[in-house]
Amino acid sequence: MPPYNPTPMPIAAWLIVGVVAAGATYLFWKYPLWLLVFPAFALLFWESSRRDKHRVAEFLAERKGESICDFARAFDTKTVDTWVIRAVYEEIQALLGDAWRDVPIRADDNLMKDLDLDDEDIDMSLIDAIAQRTGRSLDDYEQNSMYGKIYTARDLVMLFNGQPDAPRR
Repeated sequence: MPPYNPTPMPIAAWLIVGVVAAGATYLFWKYPLWLLVFPAFALLFWESSRRDKHRVAEFLAERKGESICDFARAFDTKTVDTWVIRAVYEEIQALLGDAWRDVPIRADDNLMKDLDLDDEDIDMSLIDAIAQRTGRSLDDYEQNSMYGKIYTARDLVMLFNGQPDAPRR
């Protein structure tokens, strides 16, 4: 299965990043009291990271010995494409990041509640990556019976399983 190759950031996006950085530099130079905001954000980030580590440890203990094989067994591989199963599993883990690398995903994991993904992560990162890796088209995805019903990893597999192959270029 081919790896996901993200498209590079366009020049316009780099210009926006530059303008925001220049604006922040001006703000901190003109109003140095804004620099006090950084320690507050650092404290919030530290607390969030601590809670996330605890949550990952709980997931690891609960799912000890599970793997992608257990995830795949949750599907009827006679009717569900195994490439779709693999791509969904791997792309969810990639999106979760390094802290969650060893946490096995279950088919019935709620993407938002259990795995803390948000709609934008799913819509902007996960969907495109899975479509590219599986060679599935996103044309007319609104006609798919799973459209608008993506809550679990299983739902994501079934969405892509119902999509046609993308035209070859």
